[in-house]
Amino acid sequence: MVENRRYTPKRDALPEHLCQLLVKHGLSGAVLIQPSFLGSDNSYLLDTLSKYQTATSLTFKGVVVLDPDTLTDTETLQQMSELGVIGVRLNLIKQDNNFNYSRWNTLLSAVEDREWHIELHCDPASLESILPVLVRNHKKVVIDHLGLVEDTRTCVGLKTILNLPAERLWVKNSAPYRIDLSQLTLNRANHFQELIRIYSDYLGEDRLVWGSDWPFTQFENSASYEDMVKHRKQALQKAGSTH
Repeated sequence: MVENRRYTPKRDALPEHLCQLLVKHGLSGAVLIQPSFLGSDNSYLLDTLSKYQTATSLTFKGVVVLDPDTLTDTETLQQMSELGVIGVRLNLIKQDNNFNYSRWNTLLSAVEDREWHIELHCDPASLESILPVLVRNHKKVVIDHLGLVEDTRTCVGLKTILNLPAERLWVKNSAPYRIDLSQLTLNRANHFQELIRIYSDYLGEDRLVWGSDWPFTQFENSASYEDMVKHRKQALQKAGSTH
């Protein structure tokens, strides 16, 4: 694990556990996301992708975390692609002010050449400064955890999203419990429904990408896979989908 990590997991979350959950809920596979506490050492994720390509009938893809200062060869990216990597995650929580696109330009251009998506995880206030440059230069940008939007009436990050080309954007419908509503008198369920409506109206429901957020790091005792499957069904109903 990396030094200065924001948290340390207190329990194991093994691939075989995820496989059991997927089968139980009738899902055909999953996209594995590199967790922040492992930094840019993607070896565990890549080993899991390699093993489970043939060990099960389930389909797995991966999203890695990369260091633009140390990864300079495109051969490594090609090897990742062959294992099923389809995206790179920019985890900028608590370090949003340090984002400098010129530092990332070479690496993200190589990512773009492979048609990977860029997954952006940042505080909602930082979307205004970070998201436009990503959308301007890249065709597939996924905003993590509903943008962590707290107040749909005043959030500058949400206004930024709604003023960018919809054809380059996706929003990850995941982890509603990570949105901090402690300073607002909002009902969490109503807030979630309003966010889903806003995103669905602007982007189209097919650009709301559900994620379970398993194993719910830092929220292990307040979320479950069953809850997140229900969350997905509610979102589909709210967006007007019948499938």
